[in-house]
Amino acid sequence: GSSIRKLSIVFPHNPVSLIASRPGLMYLELCGPSEEFMQVLEGTIEAQPSELIISRLSELQNRLRHGLPVITKYLSGYLITWDGLESQKLVFDLIKWVHFETYTDLCSTILLPLSRLFICSSVDIKVGILHAYENLVINMVSVHMERLQQEQNKFETIFGKTKVG
Repeated sequence: GSSIRKLSIVFPHNPVSLIASRPGLMYLELCGPSEEFMQVLEGTIEAQPSELIISRLSELQNRLRHGLPVITKYLSGYLITWDGLESQKLVFDLIKWVHFETYTDLCSTILLPLSRLFICSSVDIKVGILHAYENLVINMVSVHMERLQQEQNKFETIFGKTKVG
């Protein structure tokens, strides 16, 4: 059969246009975002942040089921001046997929700006922040469990299924 990567489909050069289209999102979901796409996306979202872009980034991460470093970088800059109200649902949705290498990265990019907002916010915003943290932890656990299951499947494929009892 022919691979989707071999299809000669012309996609928009602007990454925002790509993630704004259903075929573009499906392509990114199936093939994953390329390094070139990530570089162009980074420049684009920094130059023209908007609620539309944030909603598309949120949809992209939800479809990919993992965070992208470029989106986490954008989000960390956005959180520094975020009032907790503008695009609230979308921002909380981006938080659940943040990408980080170490706990120190997570603290400096996401937790510290949100803790500052948490201290001086209304109860509604505090609850939203806690719910976003909860979703982040749930996603981290589910991704970890998925990886463990894949490893188990590889093991069973190589060595056969072991019988217990």
